Amino acid sequence: MEIKVSLIDNEVDFFRLGKKWNALLEQSASQSIFLTWEWISAWWKSYKRSGDRPFVLLAEDEERLVGMAPLFLRKIRFAKLLDLRALSFIGDGTWDSDYLDFVIMTGRERQVINEFFRYLIRIDLWDLALLNEIPAASPTLPHVAACAQHLKLLFMQSEFPCAYTPLPGTWQNYLASLRPRFRTKVRSTLKMFEKEFGAKFERYDDEESLTQALETLFDLHGKRWALKQEGGVFGFSGKKEFYGGMAQNVLRRNWLRLYGLRLRDKVVACQLGFEYNETFYHLQEGFDPEYEHLSAGIALRAHVFRECIGNRLKEYDFLGGIGRHKTDWGAVPKQSVRLAIGRPGPVNLLYLRLPGLKEKGKEIVRPIVPAVLLELRRRSLERWKRMRLRHSLQNKFQSIF
Repeated sequence: MEIKVSLIDNEVDFFRLGKKWNALLEQSASQSIFLTWEWISAWWKSYKRSGDRPFVLLAEDEERLVGMAPLFLRKIRFAKLLDLRALSFIGDGTWDSDYLDFVIMTGRERQVINEFFRYLIRIDLWDLALLNEIPAASPTLPHVAACAQHLKLLFMQSEFPCAYTPLPGTWQNYLASLRPRFRTKVRSTLKMFEKEFGAKFERYDDEESLTQALETLFDLHGKRWALKQEGGVFGFSGKKEFYGGMAQNVLRRNWLRLYGLRLRDKVVACQLGFEYNETFYHLQEGFDPEYEHLSAGIALRAHVFRECIGNRLKEYDFLGGIGRHKTDWGAVPKQSVRLAIGRPGPVNLLYLRLPGLKEKGKEIVRPIVPAVLLELRRRSLERWKRMRLRHSLQNKFQSIF
C-alpha cells in the first residue's frame, strides 16, 4: 500500500498531534514513556530554544497514520564558524530521555523508514541527523542503516550502556538473586526503618500532594550534590519547569510513581519514576545526607522494588549508564545506539569524524608521551651533571691559584 509522507514544522500543527500520537505509539514496537505525547509535549514546552522548530514526519497510507519521525530542527555551531542544521529526536539533549525512536506501526518499519529517508534526501532543509538513544533491539535500526548505505549518506554508529533488572514473581525470589552481603543489607535496612524507626513509605499520586513532593525531591537532590560542591541537574535551565509539567501530564494517565520515605515528620528520601508497559522507569532520586549513614536511599529503593514485584511488573529500568550502584540490585546491561547521519560533503564529514580523529590522536600520542618524557628527563640529567662538573672544575682551578 502506497505511503505518503508529510512534514509538520510549526507548533500549531504539532500540538494538534496529541490525539493521534499515543494511538500510533500503542501500535508500535517502540513503546516507552519517553515517546508518549505526555512526555514529548512537556519536553518541547520547557526546553525549546529560540530558532528551534518541530520537524515531525508523518507517514500515512490511504486508511490511517502508520509512522512518525518525532524530530526537531536546531542550528548547531561547528568550529565556532559554521552553522549546521541538525535533526534530533524531540527529547534529546537534556539528559532526561532514554529509548527514543521512530514510532511506526509494527510490521511496517522497513517501508516507512524507506519513505522517510527518500523524503529527507529530496528536501534541502537539514545537514545532519543526530539520532541518539535508540534501543539496540529496535526494529527500525537495521532499516535506517540500510537506507543510509543505499542513499550513500555519511553514517556513524556507537553504543551506550543502559541497565535494567528483570523482576521475578516474588519478593523472596528477588532477594535470593542478590549477592549475599547486599541481600543482608537490604533486609536489615528495611527492618530497621519499618520496625525499629516506624518509618512510613508514601506515594504521592494526586495533584494536591504532587507539587510539594516535587519540591522535596528537588531539595533532597540538591543537598546530596551540595556535598560534592556541585549543583545537581535541577540547577539547569528549564529542568524544574519540565519536571512540573511532565509530572502533571503523566499523573493524569496514572503512570507517575513518586515515592517518599518519611521518618517522624520529615521526608528523608524521594524517588521519581514511571510505571509504563509493565516496566518501572527510574528517573531521579534524592536523600537527606544527614541520614546517609542509615542508608535511607537503599530502604526506599528496596520498597519500590518490592512494590513493583507486587504489581507484577517485568522490569525495573535504571536507564542510561551502568555501575555498582545498579548491579548491586541485580541490574544487567543492555545497549542504546547513537546514530550520526549526514549529507555527503567535507564539512559534514569533518563534523562526524572529528571526535574519532581526536580519540585516535590521543591513542597515538599516549604511548609516545612516556618516551618523550623519559628523553627529556635524560637530557635534563645530563645537563645537570655537566653543570656540576663545570662548577667542580672551577672551584678546583680557583683553589690552585
